[in-house]
Amino acid sequence: MTDSVLSVRNLTTSFKLRSGWFPAVRDVSFEVMKNETLCLVGESGCGKSITALSAMGLLAGQQGCRVSGEVWFDGRDLTTLGEGALRHVRGDRLAMIFQEPMTSLNPVLPIGYQVAEPLIYHRGMGRHEAEKEAVRLLDLVKIPDARRRLAQYPHQFSGGMRQRVMIAMALACDPDILFADEPTTALDVTIQSQVLALMNELRDEKAFSLVLITHDLGVVATIADRVAVMYAGEIVELAPTDELFRAPRHPYTEGLLRAIPRADRDTETLQAIDGQVPGIDKMPAACRFAPRCALREDICERERPELVDCRAEQPHGIRCHVRTRELAGSAS
Repeated sequence: MTDSVLSVRNLTTSFKLRSGWFPAVRDVSFEVMKNETLCLVGESGCGKSITALSAMGLLAGQQGCRVSGEVWFDGRDLTTLGEGALRHVRGDRLAMIFQEPMTSLNPVLPIGYQVAEPLIYHRGMGRHEAEKEAVRLLDLVKIPDARRRLAQYPHQFSGGMRQRVMIAMALACDPDILFADEPTTALDVTIQSQVLALMNELRDEKAFSLVLITHDLGVVATIADRVAVMYAGEIVELAPTDELFRAPRHPYTEGLLRAIPRADRDTETLQAIDGQVPGIDKMPAACRFAPRCALREDICERERPELVDCRAEQPHGIRCHVRTRELAGSAS
């Protein structure tokens, strides 16, 4: 994949509990292509945010946490870099929009100071030059009267405006890859649509790659080029967006799609997925979705399935014994 800008290989992140070490993310591998939007989707607790934080090096060295695997960017494995070297990459070539803008922004510092900070640290700008650039960035994300608002504090901004400030901060140094962790979760539908449209517009204009974390498949359909469906710390399906919505292969993906409300269906037709995502200390040894799956067989409780390319019209990976066998039989 010559156009790959980020390659995550066999990423595993484990946390220490009283009874030992348990993986919250297990053997996750994916590529992020140039100027692509890749969405990580799944229920809460499936490991989406942990995957992004691990790839950014934000969990490495934390007490009670172990990160293994490889994260290749610009010819270097980020997992081998020390914290000092990582600081020069994060916020510059790699950036992240965190999940809740009110807690991610410092409530006691003016907005202008916070937007200017990465420019001072990574670009060596003086305070005056950085504030001029901060005005341009706030204009770019369509915050009205940007110069006046530099001196205001986060509590003086609405939720949608705070999210735009977070986007401005992340884009300050023109990153190659932007991780966005549920950037529209706390917003109403109208503002959510505006923020998504803005991110799409900026991605095309700035030519960066976007890794978007969400549990909202409506958002995925709007913005994604490819989708990685995560369940219990593993990628269970990885496919182009159109292909995934047209022909989902994994039972978990099918369940997520059946649970989406649609204007052309009665709400009584919505089907919930029985059960819930297990805790990291209660993960099934083989297929992690097996306890909730209507298709499970004996092999699902004995052997862990691999992520296999089912070779549909486009590359399409699934992690399911039953569906892999069915697709292999139909192809023969």
